[in-house]
Amino acid sequence: MPRTVPAGYAVAIYPLALGRQWLPDPGDWISWALAAVVLTAAVHAALLDTGRAPAG
Repeated sequence: MPRTVPAGYAVAIYPLALGRQWLPDPGDWISWALAAVVLTAAVHAALLDTGRAPAG
């Protein structure tokens, strides 16, 4: 597994976090999207740390 995976999550998280400030009325979807990407990154990091491959 390439170690560039965390950079991929950063590319997804950074614009979402900034979008909360830049968009005039982002609504609730942006909070849920940000939370989903951050939690996915955390689980993926935990799986990489244990050396197990994700199911599927």
